[in-house]
Amino acid sequence: MMKVPLILKLRGQLKVGSVEEAALTTAEVIKLMKAGQFDLVKWTSNSRTVLNTIPLSHRLSAIKEFDDSDTHKVLSLCWSPESDVFSLKVNPPAETCTKRTMLSCVARLWDVMSFVAPVVLYTKLFIKQLWLCECDWDDPPPDSIVQSWLRLREELPLLSEIKIPRHINVDRNSVITIVGFADASEKAYGGVVYFHVQNNGRNSISLISSKSRVSPRKIVSLARLDLCAILVLAKLITAVISACSDRVHIDRIFAFSDTSVALC
Repeated sequence: MMKVPLILKLRGQLKVGSVEEAALTTAEVIKLMKAGQFDLVKWTSNSRTVLNTIPLSHRLSAIKEFDDSDTHKVLSLCWSPESDVFSLKVNPPAETCTKRTMLSCVARLWDVMSFVAPVVLYTKLFIKQLWLCECDWDDPPPDSIVQSWLRLREELPLLSEIKIPRHINVDRNSVITIVGFADASEKAYGGVVYFHVQNNGRNSISLISSKSRVSPRKIVSLARLDLCAILVLAKLITAVISACSDRVHIDRIFAFSDTSVALC
């Protein structure tokens, strides 16, 4: 039986103790996957020492001097090894204003970590408008939708300027408070979860997860939509606790809603 002591610790770890341990863990992971006839490739790191231990054929790109302009794709996000931040790459939208080109553009906005959920929600509402207008694929929508599209097309590239730190200042000694918010309107509803982290008297707040949904076409009461938002938040908090409770100490949990009717 293959001995992989470092891999066995990965599930409960938030980080490795040193660059040397990271290099050894990487080698073990590659070796274990190779035993099952799987080649684990597209490795990248902000440590040249770690990258030097990985075969060129298994790296995401060749080693080069890191700078702020050097980014790699990780989970459909752009990651900068030097500054250790995530960003989104948004391609310039098409100039033509048809149902086909508009849907094609907003479908390429892939926010797997829900960092820009409010913007994604706006695009969902836009898609709903396109379907309700019942125009053909290659016909221009009504002027009101075209004007909304022109504003969206102008502002979407600005998402590339948003930088999200990868590290959220959490270790095994951190005291974490989960803070969640739920809200709804006639158009949409959703929830968001933050970590309030205390480390030796230092406090920080980080976005952890969020989810938004468009209200159904059938008209429902605002109180019901508020209940839907609270349900979304409850599921988010449950998922976060399930993923983190065996790794970090969660001290308290707060969930907020601005409606008392839904809580009765």
